[in-house]
Amino acid sequence: MWALKNELEDLGFDSGLHQTGVLRIASSARQAKLWKKSEGVRWLEPPEIPSEYHAPFGSFLVEQGGYAEPRKLLTALVTVAKQRGLRVLEQHHVEKINKRQETGEFEVFPFLLSPFSFPLVILCPGSSKTFTANLGLEYHAGDVVGLEADVQLPYPIAGAIYGASHEGIVYMGGNHRDEDDADEYHLGQLQKSSSWFIPALKNAKRISSWSEVRAKQENNEPLVKMLEPNLYFFGALGGRGFLCAYYLAKMFAENFFDGKTKNPLSFEGEG
Repeated sequence: MWALKNELEDLGFDSGLHQTGVLRIASSARQAKLWKKSEGVRWLEPPEIPSEYHAPFGSFLVEQGGYAEPRKLLTALVTVAKQRGLRVLEQHHVEKINKRQETGEFEVFPFLLSPFSFPLVILCPGSSKTFTANLGLEYHAGDVVGLEADVQLPYPIAGAIYGASHEGIVYMGGNHRDEDDADEYHLGQLQKSSSWFIPALKNAKRISSWSEVRAKQENNEPLVKMLEPNLYFFGALGGRGFLCAYYLAKMFAENFFDGKTKNPLSFEGEG
């Protein structure tokens, strides 16, 4: 991600990526005992942890971590893609894909547009079930709340509850529920859980909320799969798209276009 940040910023874009470090707070003494053995992170005892956090059992700091502003990052990526000659069509829902047997090409039918023909199609449908019905994926909903609180977090936090401060608002995410709509109970529980880690959020004013469904495999691993020759599925990121999509896409492209193989699946199953 930091290589991507540097690449975008060298081109003059605001990447929306912030390398601040990320804090993971232990919620029990048992968890702390296990985490103290973790490699590649810095363990912090309570006196070392900034006062904005409630961390009686300690925490570890991932110093190379950070957070993303999705709007800025996606704007930069789409703009660079267009500058490099890609045609980007947004807000055009794909209703179906047919394979033309005589040519082997795929016809893609966007809503209210004439079909396009492509020799290769990669499906990245997120949690849409239109093209994922037979892949055995699970679907779980989660929420994010924006809280107006008199606190500025030195570090984002990660874990079952995650969040960051940005421009005076603390955004906290979590929950793991069925695909039903978020209600006051779910949002209230998210804020309550968040306030255990960040006490200033307990009575904070909620000014926004956002809910979405994520698709995942039972083992939580991303899925890159050939459905049939030249038709690929790329997904099951389980809400972790900003953490792993760039890495997987880069690996996919390098394997596919390295001139040695026409099968980009040599890395399937490697995590």
